[in-house]
Amino acid sequence: MRSGAAFCWGDGSDGKLGDGLRGPQTVTAPKPVIGMSTGATQVSAGFDHSCVTVDAAMSCWGSHTYGQLGSATDDTAKPAAVVGMDSNVT
Repeated sequence: MRSGAAFCWGDGSDGKLGDGLRGPQTVTAPKPVIGMSTGATQVSAGFDHSCVTVDAAMSCWGSHTYGQLGSATDDTAKPAAVVGMDSNVT
């Protein structure tokens, strides 16, 4: 994070970079996550997914193979709200 903005880099397959793209790509420099330009306070990254807390709500993106996104969606290449984590997340 930088000034409340979230960034990702590395392996972009399965939407892991949060940039809206799902195909294979390798990004070696920080790339902005869609919709995460302000208000981000925490970021957590797993093997195939990432999550961020923005304005006291949580969103995740990447692989949803094992339910790790906490949403009703499949794999997603852009942040998706985590069910039940839409307020008071610290």
